[in-house]
Amino acid sequence: MRQAGKQGAVKLVGFDAGPTQVKDLRDKLVDALIAQDPSDIGRIRVQMAVDNLKSQEEPSKKQVKTGLSTVTRDNLQKPELQKYLYKAEC
Repeated sequence: MRQAGKQGAVKLVGFDAGPTQVKDLRDKLVDALIAQDPSDIGRIRVQMAVDNLKSQEEPSKKQVKTGLSTVTRDNLQKPELQKYLYKAEC
């Protein structure tokens, strides 16, 4: 958007909420982020792996559906949205 001279003229929504995406949101390079719950992703996938090892069946190809939330500059600091923000370190 910056290179095209359209920053601020075009609304931009990103996907996921890693440190870089959150910085872009704070810096007004994007207007919102659609974020997944990273702890759900890990918990569900680990459980699927354990279930697979126990059953010795073919790994499941089903999609993992996690919670989603829209993160904006207005709600970025709300406690209930913190679980959607990926952390750079443990």
